[in-house]
This record gives sequence, structure tokens and C-alpha cells, in this order.
Amino acid sequence: MISADSLSDYTLIGNGHSAALVSRIGSVDWCCWPRFDSPAIFCRLLDSEHGGFFQLAPDTDFRVDRQYVDQTNVLETTFQTDSGTLRLTDWIPALCPLLPETYWSTSLIRRVECIAGQVSLRVHFRPSFDYARKSVSFRFDDLGAIAQSGDESLVLASPTRLTAEPRSLVGKHAMVAGDSHSFVLSYGKTSD
Repeated sequence: MISADSLSDYTLIGNGHSAALVSRIGSVDWCCWPRFDSPAIFCRLLDSEHGGFFQLAPDTDFRVDRQYVDQTNVLETTFQTDSGTLRLTDWIPALCPLLPETYWSTSLIRRVECIAGQVSLRVHFRPSFDYARKSVSFRFDDLGAIAQSGDESLVLASPTRLTAEPRSLVGKHAMVAGDSHSFVLSYGKTSD
């Protein structure tokens, strides 16, 4: 499996209010939400041991090809394994400036499609609120999981069953040609 070794291994996705860096290995390793100047919720780019990330990738060795879709900020990553091919499409939807800021929802959408053969998808979700300075707790609901730290939370709608490990959630999902699944990560903050 390849790794992200330098800044050139990353591509940027965003919506004009926030952005994320996605590595060649399908991992969101940097993201500050809800705005560019907010504390990082994923920061593996700075600290590979404690910094958080959100990775979707085959659970075996793979080759990678990446491109932006047409003239957009939508990233398409294609993983080629010996048994099949997965396509990961990542984007952060635009916020609606006509609505008050309290109605804005900061989200990351990650769609995985098996376009040939069969591939085992590995999910690894490890948020690290405030540059990994705050502790995180997890709970599960019908749609997936919620990561909570103080008044901040990340809700991960996941089609893959996730299990808790120290500081993270992991899961595997067998996919065959024609399968398509979306993972939606949303940020929220409780008001005082």
C-alpha cells in the first residue's frame, strides 16, 4: 500500500468557507471546520501519531489515479487492485449564503463505487478535535456514528458497520461491481 509522504501527495477540496486535504491513499488528513480559521478536526498532516484522519481505501495493495471532475473542485480517486477497481468521489457541498449561518451545514460527502471486480473497502475514522488536544467519545445510532468533543460533534452516516478501537472507528465492507455507497460527515456545535 502506498503512503502520503509529502504535500504533493495531497489534493484540495472545499466550498469557499472550509477546505480539506485528501491524500493519495484516500485519507482526509487535514480539515478545519466549520471555517478555514477554525481548529482542525483532522490533522494527521501535522502529527502522524495523534492527528486525526478519515480514510476510505481498499484493504489491500493498490495503484492510484486522481483527477478533478471537469472544471470543479470535486475529487475523483481511482484505486486499482488485483481483484477490482474502486472509485472514490469527494466533495464539500457549497453553503447557501441566502440562509442565516445557523442553518448552514458543513458536510463532506464521500461516495465509493466498485466499477470492476470485487474489492474489500476499509473505513478508518479518527477525528481529532482542536488539533488533537481534546478527547473524543463515540456513540452509535441507526445511520452510523457520532464523535463528540465538548460542544462539537461529527456525525458520520455510514453504510458500513463500524466498531470502536482506541481513538477511532473502523469497518470493512465487501463491494462488487455495481455497488455504490455514500459516507456523509457533518459538523455540528451545540449553542450555549
